Amino acid sequence: MMQLTALTILTIQEIIPLPVLIIVVAKESFMVIGSILIYKKVNFVVQADWYGKFSTVVFFLAIVLTIFIRSGRLVNSYTDVMVNIAVIIAVVSTLFAFFMYTIEFKKLTTKSKQLK
Repeated sequence: MMQLTALTILTIQEIIPLPVLIIVVAKESFMVIGSILIYKKVNFVVQADWYGKFSTVVFFLAIVLTIFIRSGRLVNSYTDVMVNIAVIIAVVSTLFAFFMYTIEFKKLTTKSKQLK
């Protein structure tokens, strides 16, 4: 929730583009829905994996870097480039985590169908 709140504020202030927020909200929404479905079908509680934790850390670093740069505490000729690169890396890591969790979801649902 803290990550989504920070991204929402940065999006409202037009510091981070809206598609970034949409990607993160979509990923998190699918994760919640997928976790509920897995629990109901297989009675299995989905746990965070390294790629989800990595994605969260990368996004928080991008958010902190963006806030420091935009507040004027970190200023040089490459600040806009640094923010863009940090956000792009964060989005790519989020998409990677989403892809990996999707694979796990498919494995678990396939396994539950085989057991029936």
